[in-house]
Amino acid sequence: MSNIERSLKRANRLIENGEYYEANQALRSVGTRLAKAGDVDAACSLMYEGAQALLKAKQGGSGTDLGKFMIELEEKSNKNMSSASRGRIVQLLSLYEPTEPTRKDLINEAISWSRKSSPLGDADLYHAIGEILLNEGNVIEAERYLLQGTKSSAEILINTLFALCDLSSNKDAAQYLLRLVVGFMSVGKVEYAKMAVDKFTSALTFPQTVETSLNGQKVVVYVDPEVELLQFVQLQVLSAPYQDPDMYKRLLTRYRQSIDAVEGLGKAVQVIGERVFKVAKPSNPLMDMMGSLFGGSSEPRSSGNQLQSASLD
Repeated sequence: MSNIERSLKRANRLIENGEYYEANQALRSVGTRLAKAGDVDAACSLMYEGAQALLKAKQGGSGTDLGKFMIELEEKSNKNMSSASRGRIVQLLSLYEPTEPTRKDLINEAISWSRKSSPLGDADLYHAIGEILLNEGNVIEAERYLLQGTKSSAEILINTLFALCDLSSNKDAAQYLLRLVVGFMSVGKVEYAKMAVDKFTSALTFPQTVETSLNGQKVVVYVDPEVELLQFVQLQVLSAPYQDPDMYKRLLTRYRQSIDAVEGLGKAVQVIGERVFKVAKPSNPLMDMMGSLFGGSSEPRSSGNQLQSASLD
């Protein structure tokens, strides 16, 4: 029997006896020694097996601690997230009780690690987290992750919100479509925003169909004069490929009243302007001068993407 097997056997015995903290500490101690000896893979395997055992015993805090330590060990060894390491994390996340508060800590740790190799994080990880939350019936939380996932994530989210809306009411449908379009575009996923527009507009009834021109190209827009936001999201998606700041500013001016009527939408469209349409961030001349005088940027540091459910986090 190897040292790892002996350690797991002892930990399982402690868990069976209700000595969860002792099991956690014993596994951590062995894992630390293995990592110091250069056997990070063995240490991570031990943390994974131990975390599973603790989570199955409904010990969320102790299981999370070992899961986070597993990620920490991989990070310190300068490893990027692999399909195998992602699979271990997803398996651990699937073992939590839906109400366990420490699961969010493991999610955040995993996403932070995935961003070391990709600024936007691992799309497959976002997809898996979103699916777990959606299967638990937590649509709002799932939406935050599915928006940043894969094409399959987008399809799942679009179909979920499509099923929730009242298709007999363009006003109701517009709220769900707005969530999708603004959410996808805020993370630069214009293709997925177009998928949402196509699905909704093909199912809704519009009093008018208008042919207009964008940058010299003819486009068709479905119009409901009573629900201007439906026109806005269509034109927003149709304009995106041109990345024309002036075109986008004119679009915002045209629909400003409808945009201002939705809480948080003004800030969201500003973010989209900067990320998708290359609109320059508004400057503050006084703060710029102070920044140059005292060394450093006048811009506040971003804590990451603050958009949630197509509006604000």
